[in-house]
Amino acid sequence: MRMLAAHCEPDAYEGRIYQKWMRDHSFRADTDPKQMPFALVMPPPDVNNPMHLGQAFSLTVQDMLIRRMRMLGCSARWLPCADTADLPEK
Repeated sequence: MRMLAAHCEPDAYEGRIYQKWMRDHSFRADTDPKQMPFALVMPPPDVNNPMHLGQAFSLTVQDMLIRRMRMLGCSARWLPCADTADLPEK
């Protein structure tokens, strides 16, 4: 039986997975003009506090809503947004 490593070393596999995502254009959002557009913005996490059940519930509801809209035939996008405090100044 293969033993698991004592510590996770993401550098061993993340680069390979990211390259596959780039090759497969996983980050490209093609739109279909025949479909009704639907977008939902995922708010940034509060980095000052640990995640709580209210945030987990909110993400669950957003996930269900996006999946439902896709099932109805919409061109649905769930977009993560950036915390404005983290953006570089112009």
